[in-house]
Amino acid sequence: MKLPKPFRAVKAALFTGVARLRIRVAAWRYEHRARRASQSGQVPAPVALAAAAPRRRGARPSILVVSPYPVLPAISGGSVRISSLLRGVAAEFDLHLAVFSTTRDDAAQRAELSSFCRSVHFLRREEAPPQQPWSLLPRGVEYFAFEAARRQLRDLAATVDARIVQLEHTELGQFAGLFPGRKVTMTELDLSFVTAARRRALGFEKRFAIDRLLWSDSAGYRRLLRYEIRCAESCDQVHVMSPADAAILGRYLHDGEHRLRVIDNGVDCARFHPRAAGAPAIHDVLFVGSFGHSPNRDAIDWLLAEIWPRLRALRPAARLAIVGAHPPAEVTARNGRDGIEVYGTVADTAEFYRDARVLLAPIRAGSGTRLKLLEAFASGLPVVATKLAAEGLPVADGDHLLTGESAEDLAQATARLLGDAELGCRLGDNARRLAEERYDWRRCSEKLMAAWDELLTDEAGPAPAVAKVAPESATGRSAGDVTVSVILPTRNGGPRLVLALEAILRQQLDVPFEVLCVDSASDEENLARMRALPVRIEPIPPQSFNHGLTRDLGARLARGRVLVFLNQDAVPVDDLWLHRMTAPLLRPGRYAAVQGGIREVPERDEVFYWHSCGPRFYFTSESEGWIARHGGIGFSTVNAALRREVWEALPFGWAPILEDKKWQAAAAERGLAIVDLPEAAVWHSHTYDMPTLWRRVASEGFGWRLLGERYAFSRMLRDLAHRATWRRWLAGLKSGEMRTFAERFFPALRPLALYWGNRWARQVYL
Repeated sequence: MKLPKPFRAVKAALFTGVARLRIRVAAWRYEHRARRASQSGQVPAPVALAAAAPRRRGARPSILVVSPYPVLPAISGGSVRISSLLRGVAAEFDLHLAVFSTTRDDAAQRAELSSFCRSVHFLRREEAPPQQPWSLLPRGVEYFAFEAARRQLRDLAATVDARIVQLEHTELGQFAGLFPGRKVTMTELDLSFVTAARRRALGFEKRFAIDRLLWSDSAGYRRLLRYEIRCAESCDQVHVMSPADAAILGRYLHDGEHRLRVIDNGVDCARFHPRAAGAPAIHDVLFVGSFGHSPNRDAIDWLLAEIWPRLRALRPAARLAIVGAHPPAEVTARNGRDGIEVYGTVADTAEFYRDARVLLAPIRAGSGTRLKLLEAFASGLPVVATKLAAEGLPVADGDHLLTGESAEDLAQATARLLGDAELGCRLGDNARRLAEERYDWRRCSEKLMAAWDELLTDEAGPAPAVAKVAPESATGRSAGDVTVSVILPTRNGGPRLVLALEAILRQQLDVPFEVLCVDSASDEENLARMRALPVRIEPIPPQSFNHGLTRDLGARLARGRVLVFLNQDAVPVDDLWLHRMTAPLLRPGRYAAVQGGIREVPERDEVFYWHSCGPRFYFTSESEGWIARHGGIGFSTVNAALRREVWEALPFGWAPILEDKKWQAAAAERGLAIVDLPEAAVWHSHTYDMPTLWRRVASEGFGWRLLGERYAFSRMLRDLAHRATWRRWLAGLKSGEMRTFAERFFPALRPLALYWGNRWARQVYL
C-alpha cells in the first residue's frame, strides 16, 4: 500500500538523515585513520610483489575480468590499459571478459577480443535509477548497481570456473562480495576520492555536467570515500598505478599496504617509437586527451584561454594539434584559428607523437598516472607538464621533462623546448630509456601475472567444484559424422532410463544421431544397464553436477549440430519424436530452439493428481506470469532442442535449478525464437510425498529468486485463494482421485513453500 504523501516525505527525510550519518561517521573514521598513519610516520613504502611459486607447466587458471566500458576500440586510457594487459597475459591464463555495454552484443568487438580472450560476454547496462538522497552509494556507482548485473556476474564466475575475478575500476568494487571461494582484485585506475577532492577544489561541479551529476551533493566526497575504502578492504588485492597512489590509499586501509600491488600503466614501446632521424616535425605542440574525462576538459580550457596566448606571444608561428575523442564544440570552433588544428578521434595517435616537437599536459586534477606521458616518453617526445600530471612517475624536472604550475611557467617551458633542440633531444632520450626499462606493456603484464600468481599460490583451497569441460581435442568430435545429439544427465535412472534409451535408439531419423549420457556416479547396476546399449557415457563427479553447467558439458562433448536435451525419466511417445523435434532446426529457418510436448504417463499409479507438468501443477502467479510474458511457452529441458551455433553463443551457464528458464530469458532478450511442438512429446510424470514436494517447490522458489523473480507475500495470499485450483481440489476429493497427503495439501503447500524458498532458502534442496 502506498503511503500518503506527508508520510512519504517523513520516511524520505528519516532515511536521508540515517544514511548521511552513516556516511559521515565512516568518512570520519577513515580520515582519522589516515591522519594517525601520517602523524606516526607509518606511510606505506612502494609495494613490491612477493615471489610467487611458478605454475605447473600447462596449467592455465581461469580469470574473469570485468570492465565498466567497451575495451575496443581503445580510445581512452582505461581501455588501452585493459586491452594491452590482457594481450600480454593471454598466453598464460584463460581469460574471460565481461563488458558493460548499452547494447546486447557487439559482434565487431567480440571478434577482435576473441583473439586473446577465451570468452567475451556483454552485460546490458541499464539506465541509472533516479538519485536517492539516502543512498549509501556514490552517484557514479549507481550506474552499475543493478540486481541483473549482480546475478549475471555471479553466474558467469561460476560458469567459467574463475579462480580470480578482476574488477576494473572502483565503480565495480560493489560486486566484490559476489564470489565466495574465489579471489577478487580491484583496479584503481585512479583514487576516486582523491580525484573528487581535487576536482571540487577547482570548481569542476560548476563547469562540467558530469561533475554536477557526480559531486553536486555536498556529501558526495564522504560518500565516495566510505564506498571506496570499503570496496578496497573487501578485495584480496587492490592494483594501483604507482607507489604514490599506494602511499595515499594505504593510510586509509586497516592493514595499510598489505593488499596493495603496484601494476603500472604502460606503453607499447614498439608502436610508440621516436621520429626517424632527419624527418621534419609537422606540429609544434601536441595536446592529447579524451574529452569525456573532465580533467582533460579543464586542461584544454586552461591551455586555450591562458597558456596558448602566452606561448603565441613568445612563438608567433607555433602550431597546436589537439587529438582526443569527443572534443567539445568550443574546442572544435577554434579549428583553423591561431595556429590550432583539432583532429578529434584519430586512427593512430602514435604518428601524432612522432610528428610533434613538444607534448603539453596542463593537467590540474585527477590521480593515478597518465598514459599520454608514457606514450610521449616512448616516442622520444619532450614533455611539458604540471607536477600533478607527472605524479607517480619516477621523473625529475630537467632530466625527463619540464614542469610548471602557472600558465606563464608552462608557456615559457614550452617556448624553451621549441627553441632548444639539444635540450629536447636529451629529455626525449632519457624519457625513452625510462619507458623501455620500466613501462613497456610486457613488463607491466609480468607484474600483473606475478600478482595473480601470488593469489593463486595463497589459495586456501580449490575453487567451488563445477562440471569441467574437456578440451576440444579430448571430446572425440569429428565434423560430419553425427548430425543430432541427444543429451541426458543421468544418475541411477533405473528401469525408466532404460525405457527412455531404448525408445530413443528406435527413432526413425534420416540423419545420423548419437545418445550421450553425462553421468553423475551411477551405481554399478545402473551403469551396466547403460553400457548394454549403444550410447556414450561421460562420467562426472557427483559434487560437480549443476543443472546448467552439466548440460553445457554435454553440449560441448556432443558431436551433432542439433542438440536435444532430455530428462533421464522422459520416454518418447513414438518413433517419430526425434524427427519432429529436429526438423525445424535441420532446415534453414528462424527458430533457435524447439520446445517439445510433455505428457503424463498413462499409468494412474505413477501420476500425481495435480500432474507434474502443466498449469495444474504450476498454477501460481510466478509461472503464469512467466508463460504470459514468453509467448505461452515455459521452456523446459525435460524435452527441448537447440541449434549448436545458438548454444555456443548462449550457453546455459551456472544454474543450480531452472536452467531452462534462465536460458529462455536470455534468448528472449536477444530476440531468439522458440517453436512449441506439443506433438513431439515424451511421457514424463512424478509422484510426491510431503517432504519431497516441499523440497521441490521451495527449490523452485529459490531458483526464481536467482532469476530476479520476487514472489511477494501478497502474491502468495492471492495464490492461496486460487479458485480454479480449489474447485479441482473439491472435485478430486469427491471422486477419490486424491489419495495422498501431498495431493490433498498441495493447493496450500505450493504457495507457502514457494514463498519460503523465494525469500529464505539459500540452496537447492532436491
